[in-house]
Amino acid sequence: MRRKTLVLAALALMAVGVPAALAATFTYSGAISAGDSTQTGRLNQTGNTTGTTCASPKSNPGAADTTARHFDLYRFRNTGGTSTCVVVTADARGCSQALNSAMYAPGFNAASVTSNYVADLGVNLTLNNSAQSYSGTIPANATFDVTMQEATANVMCGDYGLTVDGPNIAERTTAVESARVSARRTGSDVALTWRTPQAAGVAGYNVYRGHSGTRVKLNRHLILAGRGLGAATHIFVDRAAPAGVTHYWLQTVRLAGGTSWQGPIAVAA
Repeated sequence: MRRKTLVLAALALMAVGVPAALAATFTYSGAISAGDSTQTGRLNQTGNTTGTTCASPKSNPGAADTTARHFDLYRFRNTGGTSTCVVVTADARGCSQALNSAMYAPGFNAASVTSNYVADLGVNLTLNNSAQSYSGTIPANATFDVTMQEATANVMCGDYGLTVDGPNIAERTTAVESARVSARRTGSDVALTWRTPQAAGVAGYNVYRGHSGTRVKLNRHLILAGRGLGAATHIFVDRAAPAGVTHYWLQTVRLAGGTSWQGPIAVAA
């Protein structure tokens, strides 16, 4: 069960104002519980005792067994035009029980834990361990998933930490939350328009503009998603838009407390 999501992002801009790699760090607090989904088996750890690294990728370790285990799933995308190294750090800070973590691209198949394998932690993680990291290379524009799962069937964890870090990575939103965003310059103003298929689970939105290597929030108050489950169209006008090439982001704020990003949306001078 994913209990809380914090999203931190740092943006580096080139001198000409065009974004370089967007370095994003996503930090989560979660728990493995009986209500979570189950996967078939777990990865083999015989001879698989160290975490994968981008510099030294490991071969697929294979499956240890077919016993069902509970897991949490975190979904991302490499939004860049080149491959990127993604670093995953897991911390069983509130668990005497053992946990595993693994990375898959383009996605995780709960019925086959060896399919689409990219990287894994390589060891069981418990409260007695310090936080452990592993990393894997994700191709350009590819989707990928990160899992946290119990090492022993039905021996669950009440509190773990997870951090996923890498250039140009973004959380993948569900179809319910996904917004189609466009931006258009009209005179000295820039109008951003986004249409959401449904507003279920969404509290609202924030609009950000790139400025001196950071993102600056433009709206004073949360732009409410609206009521009901129908599609909705939102328009935000930046009346202080810079004259040059400008980049915007839309942040979706979910009722459960998490956030996701879309962008950058570039607007010509």
